[in-house]
Amino acid sequence: MTIDDQLKALGRIYEHLESGGQLIFEVFCPDLKRLTNDTDNVSEFEGEYEIGKKLQRFASIKYDNINQILNLTFKYVWDEGTGEKSSEYSFPMRYFFRFEIENLIARTKFKLENIYGDFKKGELSNDSKEFIVVCRK
Repeated sequence: MTIDDQLKALGRIYEHLESGGQLIFEVFCPDLKRLTNDTDNVSEFEGEYEIGKKLQRFASIKYDNINQILNLTFKYVWDEGTGEKSSEYSFPMRYFFRFEIENLIARTKFKLENIYGDFKKGELSNDSKEFIVVCRK
């Protein structure tokens, strides 16, 4: 998604909100240590989706740091009555930095109210895992 695409999307959202309406969205906060090393089939989750039925998720990530894109592949492995099944999903995911988000919002008609570090309205910190962005029309 280009910057122009992002601005157009935000503009359309702005048009559809009532006066005083809010746009709240979340993007993950990039971990700089992870952005330097691709990963291959790393276990991210292991649990049960029903009692006695195991579910695992593995992630492979290839970084495109020039374009700020993670090329993700999630592999899910689960138990079914007939044995083990698996499925893979691949997609690109754009990542953002704080001041980039602030600049993007400043280029729209929105007023940036806050960027929180979590869904409990915690302060943004070096330990934050996400940006919770609150804008108002």
